Amino acid sequence: MISGLWKDVSVMGIGALNMDYLFRVDEFLADGETFVQEFYKSPGGSAANTVSILSQLSIPCSFFGVLGNDDDGDLIEESLKRKGVRLCINRVKGQTGKAFVFVDGLGRRSIYVLPGVNLCLEEIDYPTEGDFQLVHVTSLAGERAFKRQMEWVLKLSGDIRVSFSPGMLYVKYGLEILEPILRRSSILFLNKDELELLTPSMDLESAIKKIHGLGPEFISVTLGREGAILSLKEELHYQRSLAEKVIDTTGAGDAFSAGVLYGLIKGFDLKKCGVAGSYLSSKVLKTWGAQIEITEKELEDFIGV
Repeated sequence: MISGLWKDVSVMGIGALNMDYLFRVDEFLADGETFVQEFYKSPGGSAANTVSILSQLSIPCSFFGVLGNDDDGDLIEESLKRKGVRLCINRVKGQTGKAFVFVDGLGRRSIYVLPGVNLCLEEIDYPTEGDFQLVHVTSLAGERAFKRQMEWVLKLSGDIRVSFSPGMLYVKYGLEILEPILRRSSILFLNKDELELLTPSMDLESAIKKIHGLGPEFISVTLGREGAILSLKEELHYQRSLAEKVIDTTGAGDAFSAGVLYGLIKGFDLKKCGVAGSYLSSKVLKTWGAQIEITEKELEDFIGV
């Protein structure tokens, strides 16, 4: 697998912390009025979703971020602690970030984000290097927060691996602006739409090869119902989706990332990494929100290790 990955690795997650407000509706409207059929509330944030799963899989995890001094902040902090995540959380005056997620009958989403105190990541001191060997980085709202985050990542010791999941917020900056962080990243998580935006008019395999040329040793590209592609330089694995039921896609990509990272840390081959990611993703897809309960034994029994 990726050269130099260790056993007993500790992972630091860095990204936005949001409370997800999920609304099930029959259809999306451009204008007009309709009913909300169901409402759910669940802790979220891409990196937080991923490390909360990894922590349940016996991978030591910590998280750096910002929460407001409100009830949503209390609930998110309690949820991460309950999953065993060590917190490097700044609690500040203000409103915890929120994501308003509207989900239609086909499982499609429309998301509106209220960053709240996540914007404070423009100015709060990032953690010094310590007891983490892998940092999993996800997007923040606002150009200043993005630049501050990237500056920190680029100054990290070369001994620390970077796992990067830019999301559409960062992908929209374009390949030229993202190139420095891509060169610093060992592991890259994208979905098909993000890859196509970064590499227009290229087929998937050619696009993946181009991104490899910028630095990442390992690339994961999720394809929705078609599954995913995992690429390690010249080796490709097409992973089929294991989803039997789709209620809500929120957090499914984050769960896939958790499974893949777990596999890489454990030294699994591409096939087993893909199965781990797809299994965890399938569990998220059949529930509301991104939070699931999982044990290392359950996952390993499914994979067959």
